[in-house]
Amino acid sequence: TTSVQVDLQERSYSIWIGTDQWNENLNRSLEAFQPIQHAFLIWDEHLSSIRSAIENSLSVRGVRTQDYRVSSGEGSKSVASLS
Repeated sequence: TTSVQVDLQERSYSIWIGTDQWNENLNRSLEAFQPIQHAFLIWDEHLSSIRSAIENSLSVRGVRTQDYRVSSGEGSKSVASLS
């Protein structure tokens, strides 16, 4: 696993690069946001193959989920596309 830090001051974030990173990253994220009871998942068709695994992984931890599918592409990566 390799990580790259994107430095955007208050909007900085890490990108984790490797195979099957979603479960490791999910565990890391859940630890950072404890306690968590509900998650809203926004996904596109590129994540459809692992969406149910993510929901199941959250459910085992007692986290309720709702999900919303968006179109692929940069145009759908905004709050406006969710309304």
